[in-house]
Amino acid sequence: MLTDKQLEYISDALVPLFQYLESEVIADVAQRVKATMAFTRSAELEAQALYELGYSPAYIRRVVMKRLNANLEYRKLVAKNTLEHKRIVKELLRKIKKEAYKAGDKLFAQSGDLSFLDDLRIWKLGNREITERSFLPKLVKAIAEQTKGELRNLTRTTGFKTVAGMETLETVYKKELDRAMIKIVTGTFSQEKVLYDVIHNLAHSGLRSINYGSGRTMQLDSAVRLATRTGAHQLMGQIAAENIRETETNMVYVSSHWGARNKGQGHANHAEWQGKVYTINNNMAAEQTAKEAERIGQAAIKDLWEATGYSMNGEHPNDPMGLYGYNCRHRIYPWFEGISELPDDDPEPAPVTIDGKQYDYYAMSQKQRAMESRIRALKREREAMQKLNMDTKAVQKQIRDKIKAYQEFCKKYKMPEKYNRIRYDNGTGDYKSTKAWKAYEEQRRADMAAQQAADNSV
Repeated sequence: MLTDKQLEYISDALVPLFQYLESEVIADVAQRVKATMAFTRSAELEAQALYELGYSPAYIRRVVMKRLNANLEYRKLVAKNTLEHKRIVKELLRKIKKEAYKAGDKLFAQSGDLSFLDDLRIWKLGNREITERSFLPKLVKAIAEQTKGELRNLTRTTGFKTVAGMETLETVYKKELDRAMIKIVTGTFSQEKVLYDVIHNLAHSGLRSINYGSGRTMQLDSAVRLATRTGAHQLMGQIAAENIRETETNMVYVSSHWGARNKGQGHANHAEWQGKVYTINNNMAAEQTAKEAERIGQAAIKDLWEATGYSMNGEHPNDPMGLYGYNCRHRIYPWFEGISELPDDDPEPAPVTIDGKQYDYYAMSQKQRAMESRIRALKREREAMQKLNMDTKAVQKQIRDKIKAYQEFCKKYKMPEKYNRIRYDNGTGDYKSTKAWKAYEEQRRADMAAQQAADNSV
């Protein structure tokens, strides 16, 4: 239940979203307890994430037990099982930590210290004291900036074509995306679980594809993944920028990753500006930036917005093709002049040659995405054929062959397999856009024309 202190920071427009988040966590924790007869680590992490927002884990625990109609004996059994579960996992972590030290992996070994609590302490905590520097005010401020003060449509989805109804599909779509966003950015649920749930919820509403005002059409699963992934990343970028401003540093470091977009000019070419240090204000003298650039071995330290298209202070419009833009995965971190050091990133794999054509890692990742898209499209074809009572043996074989080729491709070229990207759930695709449906329609029209001709000849 939202406290008075929380309500001070949360706009009326966001209250329903946070109330929804609370009810979803309670329902999920109750389901986990019912299935395992214990408070597992997943449930504990959900409660801990809400605690950062000022919620009371003790309240969540009480409501969960009430929902399960738990008597005193049931509560004691759950507590006993929880402690036993933690004891077992803690022992496993101890063994992993020991083996990690033997292997010389100190970083992984130290992560073993992040072991389970030995009791139900997290579930006994009350509301967290909320201050201006707490996560909740930062999150709400980031949402306000992300939505240009509207405090709705968190992913900034635009150009959606509406249809008539009690509640338009546009409203349903944006509401589900908002719910997905609040779950992801608060860390209460994994991104994959959230995306799976929202795609199914939207499909249940009858939505199968998204038609944008630009004329572009995307299948529901692809549109939801793109909108939530980009929107969540932008929101977390707003929070990161707020944290960096609090450090009062004048510089930031932009992360790097394999397969960064290396096509296009200027801000659109992410490979050009990733993994470098930039200034975020105009207060630094040229001699100062030149000295820092020489220290870290960088040719020059440029302005963040000029180089990447992202303005931390909002003085300039952000380029949707640049940092924190369309499908971007890069992040910013505070850079402390004279102290911070560039990370030792592993070099990107060398280009490979396939059928006489050379592919760099970015091109390989694009080829992988194309293979995944083809597999999903074939699965949509299969669903359409099943609905039309057609023989699916041929398309089933195509799917098996494509998946096998995908697995061999990933193994041969050491690309990480993304099975969540080739998964397709029946009832979520627009089967009327498939080849099977078009063939069915052509045959139906031909049959109608033949019948009409026969009738006219009588």
